[in-house]
Amino acid sequence: MLAHGEQHTRHVPSGQACLGNKRIAWVARLWHTLTMSIAPQPSSLWIPKWTLADYLRKARLEVGMSQRDFAAALDAKPGTYAQWEAGNTQPRDVVALAKRIELLTRIPAAWILGLMDGPQPSPDGLGNDGTPAVVAGARGGLPRLDSNQQPSD
Repeated sequence: MLAHGEQHTRHVPSGQACLGNKRIAWVARLWHTLTMSIAPQPSSLWIPKWTLADYLRKARLEVGMSQRDFAAALDAKPGTYAQWEAGNTQPRDVVALAKRIELLTRIPAAWILGLMDGPQPSPDGLGNDGTPAVVAGARGGLPRLDSNQQPSD
């Protein structure tokens, strides 16, 4: 064990410092520089951007469904939905997916698409009109939507 300040000399020619110590110091300086330069300053606010994956996860959690059940209700493969929610891939037709989620959860498609900030769901799980936030029988899934079919009101 080396004492503090003592340099490692095994396999290092005399008069040269160990490259491992230099690399560690360089990485530490780089990390400090990066974290200090991108950290939000107290005088300015930083608001993170939500991705589609964030909206999908929030909608699913609000209705209390597992990824597997939510994927089945949307007629998607569980692995595919998991990739969407992880942000690794995106659905081919994001708008159609958002409309299906709206039919399933009563969360507006515009919110899923990141086009609106509210309204926020109420703590009692009811929508703005007092009806349950989840449509009855939602676990059974929705009918397939083709490109010409429009959701009913």
